[in-house]
Amino acid sequence: MKYQIHFRGFVCNLVVLCVFFSNLFCINAVNAFQNNEEFWQVLPTGVTASLRGLELCDDGETIWACGANSTVIRSHDLGQSWTDVSPSGFDKLEFRSIHAWNGNQAIIASAGTPAVVLRTDDGGQTWKEVLRRTEEKAFFDALKFFDSKRGILFSDPVNDKWLILTTEDGGQTWNENRANSLPKLQAGEAAFAASNSALCVDASGQAWIGTGGVKNDQARVYLSTNFGQTWQDSFIPIPSSEAAGIFSIVNSMSGRLVAVGGDYRGDAKSLHTAAYSDDQGRTWKLAKVEPNAFRSSVVVLPDPSTKSETWFATGPGGTDSSKDGAVWKSVSKVGFHVLDTHSNGTLIAVGSEGRFGIARLK
Repeated sequence: MKYQIHFRGFVCNLVVLCVFFSNLFCINAVNAFQNNEEFWQVLPTGVTASLRGLELCDDGETIWACGANSTVIRSHDLGQSWTDVSPSGFDKLEFRSIHAWNGNQAIIASAGTPAVVLRTDDGGQTWKEVLRRTEEKAFFDALKFFDSKRGILFSDPVNDKWLILTTEDGGQTWNENRANSLPKLQAGEAAFAASNSALCVDASGQAWIGTGGVKNDQARVYLSTNFGQTWQDSFIPIPSSEAAGIFSIVNSMSGRLVAVGGDYRGDAKSLHTAAYSDDQGRTWKLAKVEPNAFRSSVVVLPDPSTKSETWFATGPGGTDSSKDGAVWKSVSKVGFHVLDTHSNGTLIAVGSEGRFGIARLK
């Protein structure tokens, strides 16, 4: 009888311990998952289109986004609510590039034929067509502004050279660069209109274009130091192919350039996905620890109080961060097409099926 009592006690204690450790394991596993995924707060936008253009305005509250089926949406409250301001008459076009000055003024460019640029000055109530290119190969990849007036727009090659246009009046009128000032490209070389960030610019007049499209062990990056008037090229150790190359470039206050990319096909393995440059893009080094899959967008968030910077990269397979652009770690399995940041510590993203994500980092 005494042995039986002790045996039952042993069994009861064993069951309690098993339940305890089982619950502890489950709690830790859930917490680990939640901590990973809670990096992003995902909010609805009211649209289901794939979104690839994104702008967080200087006020830290106004957001514009654009994408498939001529979709353009705007938020005045940091993504809590959205207004559909899509232009009419362009239903079959994808607007993958956008720049916005504020809640009223914005400009968008299409990725497709015809290649058009539209501008609004009334918050998207009306849109004015300010540029149209009808060449069969015209396909706008990215649109950026050096300052409030000077901007640059580029297309896939026409006649084996970039189609590059610039504006000095906020996109009201555009001037085409002379063909003899542009580099001749390899057959098949082009850029990817995945996130409006294969083109990067800064206020000093520097600009960078990342490419792919042609089979090569290294992709190419093109650098301009005079607001896009002339260009020189460099090689970057990320492989290029019809579906692979450089998808996004960002320049930081410290002068470090970071580029991300890979092979965008979901079933493909990307050999390399990130590289950096400390000489304004003339030479490049592979990241020491790279994101583990294709990434379509990279941004940098400076912290003036500590004089430090944090880079973020995303793609359909997840989101990563880096303290130096050279060593990357995963912060979420949730991925998007494109990122943007604000100096107040806000990171935002949009992606497939109209998804919007926000992370507050300060």
